[in-house]
Amino acid sequence: MLGSRGVFIASKIKSSIIFKFLFLATLTTYSYVKLKFITLFLLIVREDLSETLVNLFREYGLKEYEAKAYISLLFSGELTASELSRISEIPQPRIYDVLNSLKLKGLVEIKQERPQKFRAVEPKIALQILSNDLLAKLSNIKQTIFSEIEKLRTQDRSLLLEEPNVWIIRNLDKAKQKIKSLIESANVDIVVSSPSSLVNELKDSIVFLTRNRKNVTAAIVCYCDESKVQVNSNEAILLKQRPTPSLPIIMIDGTYCIVFAEDYSLELGEPELMRILSDFFYYSIWRPSKPLTKFKLDQEKTTSHIWLAIEIMKMSKKEDLTVKVNGFERKSRSVVEIEGSIVDYKLDPQGIFKNFTLISNEKKYLVGGLGASVEDIEARLITISKKK
Repeated sequence: MLGSRGVFIASKIKSSIIFKFLFLATLTTYSYVKLKFITLFLLIVREDLSETLVNLFREYGLKEYEAKAYISLLFSGELTASELSRISEIPQPRIYDVLNSLKLKGLVEIKQERPQKFRAVEPKIALQILSNDLLAKLSNIKQTIFSEIEKLRTQDRSLLLEEPNVWIIRNLDKAKQKIKSLIESANVDIVVSSPSSLVNELKDSIVFLTRNRKNVTAAIVCYCDESKVQVNSNEAILLKQRPTPSLPIIMIDGTYCIVFAEDYSLELGEPELMRILSDFFYYSIWRPSKPLTKFKLDQEKTTSHIWLAIEIMKMSKKEDLTVKVNGFERKSRSVVEIEGSIVDYKLDPQGIFKNFTLISNEKKYLVGGLGASVEDIEARLITISKKK
């Protein structure tokens, strides 16, 4: 029996795992089997140790039964499947599946005897194996995420939460300065509709453009009497006049636009809005207006607008023209560049068709503009020149 001093000491340290183990060993006689002793020991320490370790190994990718089996083997040494089932409290019907999974992961070793015995590999090795597996899994997940994002981008651009490229400029003088600079640096075309006062303000920039970038197409509609237009008709521009005003619009290279209101302006760069404004400009502004100049195609001209390209074609004999198209194949969205002769063009008043047929290398292509839905090619840049 323990004396009073012994009882006092025991009561002070009974929470220690080591004391629990020693106390149990003292009470256990040599008649107890090894398995019973191990089982009792693990029952004592399980509350302090096993639950934490199981959760940590699960963070490394093991399932609950796999973690319990590995930890039990780690602390128990070599065990048969039945012994492991009893110690780890893993159901007997599941134990062989669990051990086989640990074997495939490289976390247990098998001793070939009857019955088979199993032991855990060293924790340092096990954790390295699990770390490598976890990194490989994360790498695969990362690649899958990138792949799925790219699929969504390809299938539906509208799923992307992008900020619309639309700005309000309250300072009209600032907007005018910006548009002058953009006109002078245009590379493809400018399309303008405005009152004569604004056209005359932009006159120097337009003249600079047509003299220094002769390939750029300039199409202008002035809301005024013919006498108030100060742009020289010899500047190789397509100039029209409209007596009744409409929306002041200035489009640059088919990618940028400013729409003027009374005390502010809208700055736009959205492709779909550009497409709508281009159609609006042609059918509501350009077509009803009166031509002021007799445009003559003396040299190569470029444009991003399908209707403007056809307007230029109509002013020359189509058999005399060479046309190059840069854009996309409508179905596959692959980039294309074709060059050839004009077979036909359509620009009907109802706005159903705006396209032309191009023959290149004995093959015919139906070419449409931005957002083409029935044509073979969606043109983004059209270059027109006289055959040499």
